[in-house]
Amino acid sequence: MILGYVLSGKNSNDGLFFDGNEPLGVLCPNCGTCLDYQYAPPTIDVHPSKKYDVSYTHDLRRLFSSRFVEFCKDTLHSDDNFKLVKSKSMDLFYMFPSRVLEFDVERRKTRFEKPCDVCGGYESIVGARPAFLRISKPIGPGFYRSDIAFASGKSKFPLLFVGTEWKELLISQKFRGIEFDEITD
Repeated sequence: MILGYVLSGKNSNDGLFFDGNEPLGVLCPNCGTCLDYQYAPPTIDVHPSKKYDVSYTHDLRRLFSSRFVEFCKDTLHSDDNFKLVKSKSMDLFYMFPSRVLEFDVERRKTRFEKPCDVCGGYESIVGARPAFLRISKPIGPGFYRSDIAFASGKSKFPLLFVGTEWKELLISQKFRGIEFDEITD
């Protein structure tokens, strides 16, 4: 049975979410793990030829176009908080969903590497795809995130999820760069 989809996008190429000017407390000074996922930089450098509606930076932060955000708020009635991040060529938005789904690390055989004695996290968490969730029924309306952030250092970020109904509505809008990976039980 299909439970939902991992929501992703195209690489925005040149952009970095973290540019070294983050306030203290946003990143762990030892392993680089993000400690404050509500943080969004005021500006970001994204190549103007990479005008996707859904994309991600080199450090794996998902970015969304104004068009995507307007559809989500006006049509899907999303209550998620999209934060404006300015670029030279367009306004982009960052979102960190408040709805959390538990990732099944045992079934996926996720690896937790190099524990950090400063923040209590791990430098790297590997094994995100295919995604396995600890849920028994399909994902409903809304944006969701995994309870675990995957990758290494400041690039670690949770997976983003949507249910089948929202996937179909998002596909109907032909958003540039949007990608989905199926989640099954």
